[in-house]
Amino acid sequence: MTICHQGICSRCGRRSAIGQQFDYGNDPTAPITLTGGQDYVDADFGYQPATASIGDYVFIDINNDGLYNGSDQPLSGVTATLYDATTNMATSYTDVTDASGNYLFAGVPAGNYYVVFTAPSGYQVSGVAPEGDNANNITGLNGAGSTDSFVFDGVHE
Repeated sequence: MTICHQGICSRCGRRSAIGQQFDYGNDPTAPITLTGGQDYVDADFGYQPATASIGDYVFIDINNDGLYNGSDQPLSGVTATLYDATTNMATSYTDVTDASGNYLFAGVPAGNYYVVFTAPSGYQVSGVAPEGDNANNITGLNGAGSTDSFVFDGVHE
């Protein structure tokens, strides 16, 4: 329980009546009924920015058709780096594909991005297929080994 003495709560900065008490963490969940002249100052709300996880799969494209299919194998050791498409600067999000070819950037804030892949020695980007869930998304439009830009707008549907 925090008691405010100066007219401004020392914990949260809220304007308060002198001597008013704030009870943090024990807010009621039932409806509050007020009568004329009463104040209710425990209606707390918290917000957190929406984030996304961005990731997928890197594979050895055996027949160079740009599509993942039954003959293709996962490729481990590929470095994936998330770039800010507005500044063309690398973000702090980097991952290396695991034995299953998976990479993941978790907790990414809203923004305009692209991914750059750095393959291990002896590998190059395979053919580019038409768009689709199993298509090779490396187009090179944002530099060697890069994807097209994409937008995460912070809205979860």
